[in-house]
Amino acid sequence: YFAVSTDDPANHIVNPGDGYDGVVGLGITGLSPFPFGSGSLLSTGRHVITAAHVVDAGGGIPWPVMDVQFTLPSGTVTMRSSQIFIHPGWNGDIFNADDLAIIVLPQEAPAAAERYGLYRASNELYQVVDMVGYGIAGQGVEQFSDNLKRIENNVFEAYGDQLNGLSMIDFSVGTGYFDQVMNCITEGK
Repeated sequence: YFAVSTDDPANHIVNPGDGYDGVVGLGITGLSPFPFGSGSLLSTGRHVITAAHVVDAGGGIPWPVMDVQFTLPSGTVTMRSSQIFIHPGWNGDIFNADDLAIIVLPQEAPAAAERYGLYRASNELYQVVDMVGYGIAGQGVEQFSDNLKRIENNVFEAYGDQLNGLSMIDFSVGTGYFDQVMNCITEGK
């Protein structure tokens, strides 16, 4: 997750109960920073979808465990994964690989955490989508990571294969928006 805003990044903090409690922080307890990645709880309530690069310990081998942190109105709940699956096409290249993984939880996630379905339509181009997660935030060239969940809007402008190996970041000159072109799964909100 990487988002740069045209206004104060503090305006984009997602608080518990704001509607994105199924967007989780991912990390390993004891390693800093925590969380160091994001994921989304799928409709099963036991699976979290994330990027392969978040769970890859090296060479396409997942970390032995991953801690999944739910920040809910009632407090924080952390669950340790029971299994992690990395897409077999993942080759370590976030620009030209199948950067996708599934984390299996040992039991169903808290009922207060929203569940998300996979986007299966084909009308995402030029639609505004919500990007929610933990990661780098900022305004312009000033960027930072403070381990807070944030939301940013993005226009889905191209599929990854149309970038021909170019950077994922697209600055839309003249519109005042920062757009991150992502080859991702989204709710299409």
